[in-house]
Amino acid sequence: MTYDIETMGKTMPFTVPQGFFEQAKRDINAAIDRERQRKQRATFVKWTMSAAAAIALAVVSVVALKPAQPELNSTLLAQNESLETLMSDEQLNEWIEISENDVFLSCEDEMENYEYNQSY
Repeated sequence: MTYDIETMGKTMPFTVPQGFFEQAKRDINAAIDRERQRKQRATFVKWTMSAAAAIALAVVSVVALKPAQPELNSTLLAQNESLETLMSDEQLNEWIEISENDVFLSCEDEMENYEYNQSY
């Protein structure tokens, strides 16, 4: 089918169903609303999962970093005292020398001295 543009004039050769543009507007707005709701749900799920992970991390941290039980401390102290009674004076002196030369303990002492000197 061919159209002769010069004989057609200003009439529109196509027809649009009644209410087409109004229905298209409603459909587009409905799609936008659905997408907005989907994004809100996704954001809610992300925040909920983040909060749950933070709570789980806090619980694990509290359990993992829980200080040793007093019974365990007293047991270790009793074992240590019993070892001292089994050790000779020479062995005890060696133990003291080793602990005095301990890098970590000496660093703590140096830090305490440094902090003390910095306060004046």
